[in-house]
Amino acid sequence: MSFALDALIVLTGCTHVLLAPYNKVEESFNLHAVHDVLMHGITKLDQYDHFTFPGAVPRTFIGSALLAWVSYPAILLANSLGFVTSKFGLQIIVRLILSTLNALGLCYLRHAVSRRFGRPTGLYFTFITISQFHMPFWMGRTLPNMFALFPVNIASALLLSRPPNSLKPSPTNVYTAITLLTSTAVIFRAELVLLLGPLALQCLILKYVPFGGVVKLGMIVGLVSTAATMAVDSYFWKTASFPELSGVYFNVFQGKSSEWGTSPFWTYFYPMLPKSLLCALPLACLGYVMDSRIREVLLPHIVFVGLMSFLGHKEWRFIAYVVPVFNVAAARGLSTKIDATWTVVLVRILVHDLCQRGYNGGFHNDVDYKLSWWSGFEAVQRSISSSRATRESLPRTYLQSGGSNWGFLIPPRTLPSVPFFLIAKSNPNVSLDSVRQN
Repeated sequence: MSFALDALIVLTGCTHVLLAPYNKVEESFNLHAVHDVLMHGITKLDQYDHFTFPGAVPRTFIGSALLAWVSYPAILLANSLGFVTSKFGLQIIVRLILSTLNALGLCYLRHAVSRRFGRPTGLYFTFITISQFHMPFWMGRTLPNMFALFPVNIASALLLSRPPNSLKPSPTNVYTAITLLTSTAVIFRAELVLLLGPLALQCLILKYVPFGGVVKLGMIVGLVSTAATMAVDSYFWKTASFPELSGVYFNVFQGKSSEWGTSPFWTYFYPMLPKSLLCALPLACLGYVMDSRIREVLLPHIVFVGLMSFLGHKEWRFIAYVVPVFNVAAARGLSTKIDATWTVVLVRILVHDLCQRGYNGGFHNDVDYKLSWWSGFEAVQRSISSSRATRESLPRTYLQSGGSNWGFLIPPRTLPSVPFFLIAKSNPNVSLDSVRQN
């Protein structure tokens, strides 16, 4: 079953690649970079696309080079089998490999979900993920965000996992997650700093790891990642280059991203997240309310979306990293709902029983009219003194039986506060006043 669920996630992403094999301009830099590494190696830089057609905003070559090298064995195999007849076939294989890597990241997250919340929740996570459009469609596209998606999902899975008989993630998992998020923010997508911050703060507040350890690790990983990206990208760009720092300066400090359009503050919360999550959004809200563990998992990602909302230029891919975690919350919400089915049934039966007892007038009259077993009762005049609440639920003409010897009296204020008061008068001279006096 576990392998089948993993295969479903992988096949769904690959199917989207095959059904939509072409690309748009925002994917072009990394796709061309992969092509150049495959076709020209890492020495013939003059033939690279960003030199042939200069003007591109600097992006890191680390992800493109790694994807090219990972794809190379698959390309050799496909070529030997006659599947590759043109360079367009290379593009499809490269995208299939990227989609598979991101799908494996989702599978790793699914396994963590199953261990933490149970197998049914892992099953629902799979079905929710493959039923959506945005994540399966985009995870095979060579956007910088999709290069960052794999390590972010691994980090999410590490923070979600718990050792046996423990309520906290292991320090090793926390440090590894911080390492992945820090390096990914420095190399691939700088906006992930806005996710790293809330997650690291949460780990400190909940005392998963000490403050000094987080600061020390962050500084070391940040410096190593900066050195790595500057070394690699300065070589490929033939000039001193720190691509993500350049991107932040260009888009944020110079405000150039606004030239591509701006959106209102709430755009990520509506309509982007609802369109991306579809039916998973209300289920995620249910999971957030029902399970405190989901609140712990989801809160830093909600903060991340809120912080990203302060940037004017908004695109779905900038917050794509939160979708798998929202799907975890949705799967837990669905699991909670299904687990509560029998509880709901029992509650409904109880509520129905209580509601039907609200018609006390009918029950009391039914008892009164059945007193005909008393010998001679049918021959006497009978009068019922009932309270206001009883009369409000008493359609008396439909409940009368045994002739028309019934009379209804409004009870005096001095009578006890009881649902009904029955007076059987065999003597017409007996009055209510005499009864009250007795």
